[in-house]
Order: sequence, then structure tokens, then C-alpha cells
Amino acid sequence: MKYDQYSPQDYPPFAVTVDLVVLTIRDGVLQVLLIERGEAPHKGAWALPGGFVRENESLDAAAARELMEETGISADQFHLEQLGSYGEPDRDPRMRVVTIPYWAICSGLTEPEGGTDAAAASLIPVSEIEKKNGIQLAFDHRWILADALERTRSKLEYTALAARFCAPEFTISELRKVYETVWNTVIDPGNFQHRVRNSRAFKMVVKRRLAQRDTPVPGRPPSLWTVRDSTDSVIVEPPIAIRPAQRTVGRKIRVYTVDITVLGVDAIVNAANESLRGGGGVDGAIHSAAGPELLAECRTVGGCPTGEAVITSGYRLPARYVIHTVGPVWHGGGQSEADLLRSCYRNCMRLAAENGVERLAFPAISTGVYRFPKRAAAKIAVTEVRAAPTSSVSEVIFACFDAATARAYWDALNT
Repeated sequence: MKYDQYSPQDYPPFAVTVDLVVLTIRDGVLQVLLIERGEAPHKGAWALPGGFVRENESLDAAAARELMEETGISADQFHLEQLGSYGEPDRDPRMRVVTIPYWAICSGLTEPEGGTDAAAASLIPVSEIEKKNGIQLAFDHRWILADALERTRSKLEYTALAARFCAPEFTISELRKVYETVWNTVIDPGNFQHRVRNSRAFKMVVKRRLAQRDTPVPGRPPSLWTVRDSTDSVIVEPPIAIRPAQRTVGRKIRVYTVDITVLGVDAIVNAANESLRGGGGVDGAIHSAAGPELLAECRTVGGCPTGEAVITSGYRLPARYVIHTVGPVWHGGGQSEADLLRSCYRNCMRLAAENGVERLAFPAISTGVYRFPKRAAAKIAVTEVRAAPTSSVSEVIFACFDAATARAYWDALNT
């Protein structure tokens, strides 16, 4: 392939960085690994570990290197996965910088020690950052941390992710304390133990803990457990613990960062196009998971106007029904986009009630390729679900594609 027509000078230069959100529980407190910046900009401020990607370096290698250089901690201790990408033009005062944050959970994290351009490194309680007038982080790291926390708190409910905070073998009590710490709540021990013992996500190890930190365990030693599979690759249904939810006239409202097609609810909502013939994004994923029978039924419906909704069977999906609604394309807000989006939610809630649906899951309608601003869409979604008349619908889940979208919905729930 020839590149005679390509000139790098025709494009604006920008840098790529990596940042790391490493979470652990120490002394019963959820903590995050931070560094104190030793150089400008934001010299003296707390920040996530990270730095610039070198010219011939992969993103994964850069993340591991920066973690070791700035904190003395080896990435071999845990599994790193990409959280997303952040590239607002003014996020770094030096130049245009796009960052790729990594996210990890670690049990028994070694003591950090600042190095290179990090004046110090420390584990800081998350509560000291989240509270009003709490610790301010450099750059946009507060939002990156918020997205990582939302992913963690959300995935705890429908996967076995909590086990990452524990040793490879743990007691049911230790696992319960993870949920209580991360969610800042209290969970009934008896119900939790019953759910763990009946869950397919965990299995009992054929031995018991005889001592805790070299101190003999009084009474009958507790059983030890471990995960059957990868901690976050298998959906746990029903959940072994329920994240505290917002309530509106008896209706629970939850926010998940999850693939909507795996949810075992009564009905899921499809962000469809007017032809109902399938497409990209959520629409394509739902048709793929449901099988060709869904498209065959959609062809008999004859389409759906923007703002309206129709209902079909779920076929090969865990959900019994699919409610198809057509969200508006964003044109700047002057073409009744908000009213049409409200109509989507109202019609979906109406159809759910008419069909006896109890648990209903929505995607973030119109926030993908249709470009509806996420926060405005989230506010409309939450307002309409709250305002819907009392009906069979007792629980609504907003199934978000990524942590940033989930944060917009959580913020809408809490305002």
C-alpha cells in the first residue's frame, strides 16, 4: 500500500498516556492507590499513577511500567483491564493528551513507594475523595476514579467480582464484608450465606481455616470458598447480594454496566430503528442474541415511528419480551428530541404494564450513534420512570454500555 498522499504534518499532534485505578480493601476500608505529583502541572496534588506512552511501547506495557516506576508495585500482582478513554481537549494544560485508564482490584496489595516523578505514593480511602470538599485529584482523575468505582459497584451485583478483593480462598463472612465495604451498606448474614451456598458462582474448598493471622480460630473453623470460574465473566443470577437501589412509589431503580442481552428480566428494551429490521449497537446485539425468529416477528409488525414502542417475544434471550422503541436522532435540541425521548420511555412503561412485566431493563436510548447528550438523556429516563403510574413494574434497570454512561444515570438518580 502506498502512502504518497499521506503527510503526518496535516494532522494535529497529540500525546497518549495511561493511568491506573487500583482498588483494594485494607482494614475494612475501600482504598485507591494514588501518587503525589512531584512535577508541574498540578505539582503537590494527588493523582492516579500513570504517564506518557513511549514511541515503541504497547499500552499494556506502558501501564505496567508506570505502575512500577511511580509506586514500586508490580502489575503481576493483579489483572489489569482497560476502563475506557478520556480525551477532552483541555484535560491537560501542556498539550492535547488522550489517556487510556486501566482498572484493577487487588487483595493484599504491597506497600507503595513513590518513584521517578511521583514524590510519594499511598493508599487513600475512597471516602476521603468522594465526600463533599474531599481530596481534589489532578487533571480529570476524579471522573476516571468515579467511573472505575461505578464499574466495580455495579459488577459486584451480577458477577463474582467481589472475590478479587479476597485471597484465593475465603470465608463467606469475608466475602460479605467486601459487599458491605464497597456498597457502604449492611447485609443480612443469614440471607447472604444462603445465597452463596446456593450460587453456581462459588464452590466450597475441602478444608477449613484453622487460624487467622497465626491466631487459632475459636469454635468450629469456618469453611473456605473459591470462585468456580473467572470472577467477572459469568453472570450471577439471581444475585447473591442486592446493591441498595433508589425507590419510587415501590419501584426499585438500578444502574448496571452490563450487556443488556444477558439479563434474566421479564423484558428488555431495544433501541431500534423505524424499520425494526435490526442494526448496529444495542439493536444488533439484541437481534443476534434473540436469533432469526425475532427479525421474522418484527417483519410482521410493519415498523415503528420515532417515540413509539411495540412488543415482541424474546425468543432465545433470557428475557421473555423485547419492547422495541425508536429514539430520536439529536439535531441540537430544536426538533422536539426531548419530547420524543420522553415518549419512548412512557410507551415502554405502558407496554410493560399491559403485559404484566415486573422486571424491565432499558439501554441508554439515543445516546450512541444518535448522539443525544448522555446527561440530558439520563435525566429524562429517570424522570419518566419515576413518574410512570404504579403498575406490575416493580424494578427498572438501566443497562449502560460503559461506566461513563452509568455515572450519568446514577447522577440523575441522585439529583
